[in-house]
Amino acid sequence: MRTFFAKAVLGLGVAAIVAGCTPQSEKPIVHMPLDKQLTDNLVLTKAGRTRDLKNVFPTKINAKTHSSSRFVKDATCKMSAETFDVSFTATTTLTLPGYGPTTPPMTVTCTYNDKEISRSVTAINLTAQAYQTQAVGHMLVGLGLIGALVTAGQADSRDKTKDIWGYPTVTMTF
Repeated sequence: MRTFFAKAVLGLGVAAIVAGCTPQSEKPIVHMPLDKQLTDNLVLTKAGRTRDLKNVFPTKINAKTHSSSRFVKDATCKMSAETFDVSFTATTTLTLPGYGPTTPPMTVTCTYNDKEISRSVTAINLTAQAYQTQAVGHMLVGLGLIGALVTAGQADSRDKTKDIWGYPTVTMTF
């Protein structure tokens, strides 16, 4: 009985491994140029077309009211920077261009219930931010100073020309 049970477990394990190795989709992976991955109605300006596009990155744009913690879904918005223009309805996520450290600030303007608000947003180095968050996490989970120092060493020795720049989550409050 024990042998039968061991063989059954072994057989299930092998079946799981084989199933894990079997492709689940027939669709090939398609790598698109960066400019084709941007939000559909985003228009690159002349400056946006002539600069070297380094990366694209999703940016969440939230809209809410002071009286509620819920996000509204029908604020009409526009976003503009030296390199692009786009119109959209918040709350949404847009895939925006990143030009490394030269990623320009953008202005977000939204209208909801006849009230218009604008906000300027500066691009940030998302790679550096991730390393900082990781170092704080090391301190909090008990890896302490040694973990934070290892992370700091990795952050200092990385190729900073490959850092990803983008915009933080934007919340427009009416």
